[in-house]
Amino acid sequence: MNTPHEARPPAPDENHDSMQAAWGCLVSAPGTCVYLQDASGTFLYANAQLSEVLFGAQGRDRDITGCGAHEVLPEVLARECDRRRETARRTGKPVLARLLWKGQQYQLWTTLVPPESPDEQLTYLTIARVVEGDLAALNSTDEIQESQFVSLGDLDVLSPGELEVLALLGQGLSAKEIAKVLGRSARTIEGRRAAIGHKLDINDRVTLAQIAQRAGLTLRDASRERICDVGPTPPAP
Repeated sequence: MNTPHEARPPAPDENHDSMQAAWGCLVSAPGTCVYLQDASGTFLYANAQLSEVLFGAQGRDRDITGCGAHEVLPEVLARECDRRRETARRTGKPVLARLLWKGQQYQLWTTLVPPESPDEQLTYLTIARVVEGDLAALNSTDEIQESQFVSLGDLDVLSPGELEVLALLGQGLSAKEIAKVLGRSARTIEGRRAAIGHKLDINDRVTLAQIAQRAGLTLRDASRERICDVGPTPPAP
């Protein structure tokens, strides 16, 4: 895998130590995925955190440099990645996106790295990090592209109706309030909450709410198409 020094985006001054230090801190930050792609989606650089998020702890040392997004990501997510790069190129502005992956909410920020010359290939930088809670509230001034697909991790055992209840529990609503929002009886909501507790082996309402908050779960996630947590087979070392 490329080293952070080799893979950093072009800097105004290649001898600028502070720029190099900042890039090194970024790519080594725990829980932060950083990658560079060309216009076709080929990975020019990806830090170990991205490989671990995609393939698990055993895939942390996998080098995906030189692989296309469609070789590494589930096809539907690779297409969304293509659209984010195209939007960044067309608008000249960074693109903010949200993805629920393995039961965790990721904020993705994609931008076009300004080329140093007209002949230089276009390069796109993406930074993805886990964010808890309401992402829209945290970025009230920015438009967020929401993925139309979810990877739920341990929450995949829940039905769409149960996910709705869990999402609203995460907002601090009572069973009566949830019933009003969903147009169901309080008895139905209590039944779904009990089913959630049984499936997750957690019966404490506060703990269930915390799980929903950590996942950034929303009502919209309940109706989105689910995808497998495991992406394509990682490339050999």
